[in-house]
Amino acid sequence: MQFSTLTLQSLIAIEDITEGTVGKFVPWDKVRQSIVDCGFSLKQADGELDRFCYGFECQEKHDDGQRGLVLTAVGRMFIDTLTAEAPRQDSQLAALLRPARRKDHWNIIVQESTFWPKAMYDLVQKFKLRKGPARDFLKCLSRVDVIDFLSAQSKALTNKPKEDKKATLSDCLQMVKTHGKYWATVGGKYSWFVFSQRFEMPTKNQDWEKYEQLVKILIRPPEWGGGKTILPTTLTELLGTERQERFLQFGIVRPIYTPEGQLRHYQMTALGYLMWERRCKGPIYELVLRRLANDHYSLSLCSASDLPNPGKPFSKQNSFPSWEFTGAKDDILDSVKNLLAQNKNQSELAI
Repeated sequence: MQFSTLTLQSLIAIEDITEGTVGKFVPWDKVRQSIVDCGFSLKQADGELDRFCYGFECQEKHDDGQRGLVLTAVGRMFIDTLTAEAPRQDSQLAALLRPARRKDHWNIIVQESTFWPKAMYDLVQKFKLRKGPARDFLKCLSRVDVIDFLSAQSKALTNKPKEDKKATLSDCLQMVKTHGKYWATVGGKYSWFVFSQRFEMPTKNQDWEKYEQLVKILIRPPEWGGGKTILPTTLTELLGTERQERFLQFGIVRPIYTPEGQLRHYQMTALGYLMWERRCKGPIYELVLRRLANDHYSLSLCSASDLPNPGKPFSKQNSFPSWEFTGAKDDILDSVKNLLAQNKNQSELAI
């Protein structure tokens, strides 16, 4: 995920003014001014705060005519996982694996981090992964090639001490200032970090039916050319009051207000589009391979509701991603082999 100095300075302001408390109402103007005091324009500050609302890290609220902002549970986790994973950027590889149409092949998406060792880029080139649209690398690989790629990358990862010191947002800001690339529009540098996030998704069949109807109405997100909207009365008619409230809590849609604080319409969030994309494309393994010492690794898997229990040697953790296995490199690779072997027939059903 991309983080600019503007993004990180905005997160610092939000966490400071909300005191890191989920659901605490704070004046929008106060947060904006804190960002402006760091050298950014009013337009940049407003745009970044609105982007956090689109990503559902925050929600815009209005109280007695005052425009406000609240930090969501997604936003709290967003900050916590970023700061926890920042010191590990050069020692971990995040990849998504989905069965391909071609028999015994897998579509692999490797997430890029600005802080990778050069050897990792060399291996991406060696295995001929192509650049994707979101600072990632893609390819359809045979099951054997997937294992060979992960094996080679595991050697390229930097060794890390067993006890990582959790970073602060200020530490992350300094990392970007030191290692990032300059972005003229933002007036500062930016970098790419890799870290995990967990989202709550609907579980009722009828919720998904209504979700599909909603996506058809709001199919174009803002970055595709404007973003469609739906009137409050129309949304209530489509979902019903109770389901509408749940969809707002899930972060599928967000309210858009007039400057006077009147509810104008609703718009789908980035989270809403991402959850629907996962629903349409089917199950996917989301894994993080981390080097802990010379020949000591951990492999973490997202415990998504649409994936079965991976079984031994993985164990359930309270942390996220919540299935984890720690061992020597060969043991880690064997566990991946078993996962892929269990699902090799899914390639015939892959979308």
